[in-house]
Amino acid sequence: MKPWERRLIDLSSILSDCCQNYYDPDKFRISSNQYLQTSRTITFIIQKNKASISNFEAWYDSCVIKPWKTDELMTWAKDSRNKIEKEGDLETFSTLEAVLLFSYLEEQDLVIRFRRKELLTAGIKKLVRLSEKSLPTGVSDAAVIRIERQWIANSLQEWEMLNAFVYIYNQVYRSCQALAEHIGSQLPGDVPSPSSMSALRENAILPQYIKLRDRKSRRFMHQSYEQPADYSPPDEFRISIQQAKESGQKPSNLGEAVQWYSRFAKAMFESQGNHVFLLLLFDATWRPLDITGVHFEDQADKYIFWRRLADKVSAVKPAGLIFIGELWVRKIQNFAIDAIREMPIIDECLQVIGVDSSGKIEDVTWRILRASEDSLPTLQLLTKGYDKPAQQTPNFLVPVLRAMECQDINLGPG
Repeated sequence: MKPWERRLIDLSSILSDCCQNYYDPDKFRISSNQYLQTSRTITFIIQKNKASISNFEAWYDSCVIKPWKTDELMTWAKDSRNKIEKEGDLETFSTLEAVLLFSYLEEQDLVIRFRRKELLTAGIKKLVRLSEKSLPTGVSDAAVIRIERQWIANSLQEWEMLNAFVYIYNQVYRSCQALAEHIGSQLPGDVPSPSSMSALRENAILPQYIKLRDRKSRRFMHQSYEQPADYSPPDEFRISIQQAKESGQKPSNLGEAVQWYSRFAKAMFESQGNHVFLLLLFDATWRPLDITGVHFEDQADKYIFWRRLADKVSAVKPAGLIFIGELWVRKIQNFAIDAIREMPIIDECLQVIGVDSSGKIEDVTWRILRASEDSLPTLQLLTKGYDKPAQQTPNFLVPVLRAMECQDINLGPG
């Protein structure tokens, strides 16, 4: 491994520290200073080894000097390093926001904004007191305080700092990659890619959540998994896929897509006896844009998930989405006094429900029947429920429908 490649790995490690320390002001300051100082040493190391690089001056001018000279961010990185070494820390500021949320509807939120860390702690305590004083016990049981932070450098106010750091890493990485090609080599596999650094950044800036039920801090993370090479789907599922392919028919609208995927959901449930929560986003031709598996720990997780999904829908702008999963039907008693998790379960269902950008809602729902604890459950098809405009819109879909800019959303209590 070349000395500048080892230093690039060091840079990626420091960037990881910046991500990990994003919500700790003092540690983030230390990591940020170290990152900006280290980012410029890579080109110094390359220059120190120029004698071993053929046609170095032409390469360096083409791949470092010219592209970086007109790059505002790379110029900022150089100036910031000089300031840190000669004058001290960068001048930065951070915005903080704490939100008490207890439903799918953002208009019901209680919001407090801060500019100083010590005020945040007091603000969280205030929101807890407001929840205990103002919300019924059954509602506050699933309430969450969401905390969001954003770091900005005074000298680069149009960039969030971690985003700027990932950009700098990308430029340095590209220069090292170009140098590896120039000398007839390639970057070692140990060097993290810019996309992996971007993924770290995306997770780092995610809000923190404090569930009032246990007062513990949590963060939602995104993970990708490769399909095992030896994976083989259940026979029933594989057969249903083959039959769908042989039919030559593909979904072209919401109703057809819900019917299409309900076939697979039914086959998977009947072969496994269960079905994980699954979300699919679709483009205008009703091909999947994104498929995500979801796990909910409690009702608070559901509030957070559908709120965050609305943000994604606003950015991706899908033609529609389908959500697949099992659900429990509970008997509503002592509403808002008893927690949802304490209400008795009176039925179980498997549901495939979808919405499109026009606001239309379609579903296929089965009742789950259990003959005994040892036997596989069976499915009983129920009457469709959400394709009638007069019915109330399920509240969990409201954030998504609003993100799709749908009109005439009929809000209901559930």
